[in-house]
Amino acid sequence: MRRWKGLDVAKAVCCIAMVYANTLFWLTLNESEGLRQGAVRDMIGSYAIIGLLPLSIPLLAGAAFYFRRQRLDAQGAITAACFLMLVGFLMNLLAFGAEDLLSWDVLQFIATSFMALYVLRHAWRVAVAGIATLALTPWINSALEGSASYTANVLTGQLANQYYWPFFPWFSTVAAGYLLAVWKQHKSFA
Repeated sequence: MRRWKGLDVAKAVCCIAMVYANTLFWLTLNESEGLRQGAVRDMIGSYAIIGLLPLSIPLLAGAAFYFRRQRLDAQGAITAACFLMLVGFLMNLLAFGAEDLLSWDVLQFIATSFMALYVLRHAWRVAVAGIATLALTPWINSALEGSASYTANVLTGQLANQYYWPFFPWFSTVAAGYLLAVWKQHKSFA
């Protein structure tokens, strides 16, 4: 299987942009006053597009998983996903302390998505699951609204309790990346 060289560059650029955007956010956050009005906009200025690049990380993760999937058996896929999730929780601990250890962030979301992609594997199943997660999001959110359950928050998100990357609807972005890689590899979705 040929490697998609531009994918590595895109992942690196998006990760650098994520660090940049998060650094600006935390530098302008004042614990007593909150985020100063327009502070991030003032610092980024005409480079505001940089703030959108981190949103491409799930798309790129889906594409990267497609190219790795051939080398992974079930144990390898689960091990890689668990490692990624563990790194995410460790980063929470180091950055925010024990009280935010279980916050659900991008690494935990991508780890969960990798497990789902491994189970789905075929492009048509990934496409159906991606469309379904996007289409079902309003109903799932309504059904689980107000739930204090950790699982419900992981599925639907809750910004107040720092569940930033819910499975619904974000899995559709990972699925789109996977399908983009299928197309890149085969120039079709067969």
